[in-house]
Amino acid sequence: MKRLILPVLLVAIGFVMSMCGTDPYAAMCNSEYSAVQDSADQKAIREFIARKNMTGVKRTASGLSYYIYNAGEGQKPRATSTITADYRGSLITDETGKAFDSAGYKPQFALSGVIKGWTEGLQLVGEGGKIRLMVPSHLAYGNCGSGSIAPNTPLVFDIELVEIVKY
Repeated sequence: MKRLILPVLLVAIGFVMSMCGTDPYAAMCNSEYSAVQDSADQKAIREFIARKNMTGVKRTASGLSYYIYNAGEGQKPRATSTITADYRGSLITDETGKAFDSAGYKPQFALSGVIKGWTEGLQLVGEGGKIRLMVPSHLAYGNCGSGSIAPNTPLVFDIELVEIVKY
């Protein structure tokens, strides 16, 4: 009997440890994007554009709105490129413009590893290019959110594409 207790105890501890960090009652994040959410995101983006008195803003088929301050030079990155960028991101609805993130040290990013809005938008400028991306939530963090960014939140990024490190 004593020989059986230790193996059973170890299996039980392993099972309990494997459950750590999971909440079976937590809502599952998914990538569903509704027409209602799209309408809300596009309204928030239009209001941001009006609040900033921006003209010349363009919109892609995916719903990404952008304004190119400087197109940059040379080739443009691909979705698989690695780039160096300086950026500042904020919530599109935050009228104070408070940044939730900014680089300050020009980090490198694989465009395949960032939000879809960045992957799509940064392919529109060359090295030295500066662009403002107004990103609907489905091209950002969707209905999952991330850290201080609530689910279904459209974002705005001011980005300078410093260098294409790997084309």
